[in-house]
This record gives sequence, C-alpha cells and structure tokens, in this order.
Amino acid sequence: SFMAFPLGNAFYFQGLTLLVGGMIGPASVVTFNTTRTMTRLIVQGNMILKHSTWPEFSYLVGARELPKARRLNALAFEVTWVSTLLIAGCLLITGPSIMSIWTRHEVVLGRLLLAIFLGGAVLNGLWNVCSGLLMGANQHSGLAAWYLGATAISVMLAWLLLPVCGLNGIGLAMLFCECTILPFVLVRSCQLLEHPLCDFLDEVMRLHELRLLVATRFGWKTKYRSPDSDMMS
Repeated sequence: SFMAFPLGNAFYFQGLTLLVGGMIGPASVVTFNTTRTMTRLIVQGNMILKHSTWPEFSYLVGARELPKARRLNALAFEVTWVSTLLIAGCLLITGPSIMSIWTRHEVVLGRLLLAIFLGGAVLNGLWNVCSGLLMGANQHSGLAAWYLGATAISVMLAWLLLPVCGLNGIGLAMLFCECTILPFVLVRSCQLLEHPLCDFLDEVMRLHELRLLVATRFGWKTKYRSPDSDMMS
C-alpha cells in the first residue's frame, strides 16, 4: 500500500504541472511551481514533526499505551495547527514581496492565488502530522487508497477548472484534495486510539496538551491536567 503514496504524489505534483503547461502555457508553470514551492515550506516543517513522532507512535500503539499515544497525537496536532496558521499568516502578508525578490520581479503573485495555496498547505500539514500515527501503527492502507483517489480526482477537477478560473482553479482543485483527506485521517486516527473525535477536536482547539506542556515546563503542573493523566499514573 505504500506504493500508492508515490503514485499519488505523481498525480499531485507532476500531473498538475503537466496540466498547467499543456492547458495555459509554460509561463504559467513558472508561477504555479514557484507559488507551490513557497507555500509548501509549511508542509516541510510539519514533515519534521511527523517523522519525529512516527517511531514513538509505533512503540506506544504496539505496547497498547493508548493514553500516552492520545496525548502525543493531540500535542503534535496542536503544535501543527498553531505553527501553520502563524506561518501562513506571515506568508500571506509578505509572500508577494518575497516572490518579487526571489524571481527578480519576473513573477507577480496575486494574493488570492497565494491564499488558496496557503489554505491547501495548512490542511496538508494537519493531516500529514496525523498520518504519522497511522503509518507508525501499520494502519495506513486505507489512507493510501484514499490519498490515491483524492489526488486522481483533483487532477480531473483541475482539468475542468483551469479553463474557467486559470491558476486559481488548480489551487481550488488542490484545496479540494486536502479537504477530503483531512477528515478521513482524523476519523481513522481517533478510531485507532479509541479517542472520540468530538473530544479530540475540543482538546486541540483549546490547546489542552500544549498548555499542559507549557505549564509543566514552568512549574505550574497542577493548573492544567490531562484527562489521561490519571490513567497514566
């Protein structure tokens, strides 16, 4: 099933690039690839976190230490959504200037296109960090099939939207792909950890584990308490 990921990447990266070049010209490929490269800086940072937690999830799930795995999963998700939104906000403000300097004023980046690409990058980072749990627990088969299907559909959607919306259309197709993968990963990861999805979302939106980590770091251990802390003691 791991073979589905590189195949999906081929659809998502090379396939979309070829589609842009073939339908609206090579000049648009430059704008598309430079914009995608800049916005995917968000994803690369999250990949570091994903690969750091992957072996930890393998151990915790294998040892059936689910309370610790739940806390780690929530902490990773919280760090990811806070950092990705901060970076995305900074890039939304400074992105056009960065692009102008980077390309020596050859590429003009529209803020709407940048916002669409940043939205996709944020969603990609969120499901990517949770996918480390599924891969670490060897429960990635469903994700592999879903990812392959979502990327293939995004190419077809881009083919329909490009003539109408231009590069904004391909950005919307990419955003659609990420929107379909994120709920699947959240549901599967919560099922694996026996953690109700509503409880997980409530905790991560309140930054429960991140606040607990900060509180512990500064000696305020009793101020914030994890629901699983009693189970772990």
